[in-house]
Amino acid sequence: MNQKIESPNRDELEWLADNLAIGKKIVAAYADGSQLDLDSLDRAVVEWASRKESDRIAANDVVNALGIAFGHILAGGLGLKWAVVSGENGVDIALHGRPWEYSRLPNCFNSEADSAGRSATL
Repeated sequence: MNQKIESPNRDELEWLADNLAIGKKIVAAYADGSQLDLDSLDRAVVEWASRKESDRIAANDVVNALGIAFGHILAGGLGLKWAVVSGENGVDIALHGRPWEYSRLPNCFNSEADSAGRSATL
């Protein structure tokens, strides 16, 4: 398996920043909080899920924005950096630390890491 890990380009960094900003707005709207932390993310997801579909933000927007917000919290707490990881199953934005130990969104690298006998999680 060939895998490549690169720094995000300007467009990818903008996408991350845009989704982080949306994540913060979702937390403010659904969790009545302005602080972005794990508790506020949990409250936002619970409140979002409890609403009728017609009264909530689209699921894909929530997944992207809160996923990036969660990654932002992990990056700050664990000293990880955003990276672009490409391999046989596609390309993902990921948090990268030590080689072969990373968290990624979405999950296309699980099978690659598992088949190579490496950990694909933090």
